[in-house]
Amino acid sequence: MVSFNGTGVRLYGFADRRADGSVSATKWLALLWLPLLPLQRLTIRPSRYARRGDAQLPFELLGTAPPRLREVAKAYFFGWIVLPLLLGWPLLLFGFAERLGLPPARGLLHAGVTDWLLVGAIVYLGVTAVTLRRWDRRRFFSDEQPSP
Repeated sequence: MVSFNGTGVRLYGFADRRADGSVSATKWLALLWLPLLPLQRLTIRPSRYARRGDAQLPFELLGTAPPRLREVAKAYFFGWIVLPLLLGWPLLLFGFAERLGLPPARGLLHAGVTDWLLVGAIVYLGVTAVTLRRWDRRRFFSDEQPSP
């Protein structure tokens, strides 16, 4: 998988964790972490030492299949609706601050409510981005085994 700043080929939709540690995931063409086109469904097992040609991959490829419609719909829903709402609402609030009757930004020396909304939005976006990244890595590299 090759991806730079969320653009390229990425894995989404980790599911079907098995007792041997393998999972299924859909390989996507993505733009800025947003899923554009599902390419194929992979069955993979986490491995820090798997090699494919000259590349070292964080997983061992066990099999391929066509993408599942349910997983594709779920990825589009979360990628194009839930994630933008989760990350965008602070900026929307900041954009409509004047309509809400809040005074306009005047700079840090005379910080008003709008300035603090902007600072809060930036902190929120940073914390949310880090949290989502950690959650994304834990879904795949989890040591948890499924219940029988």
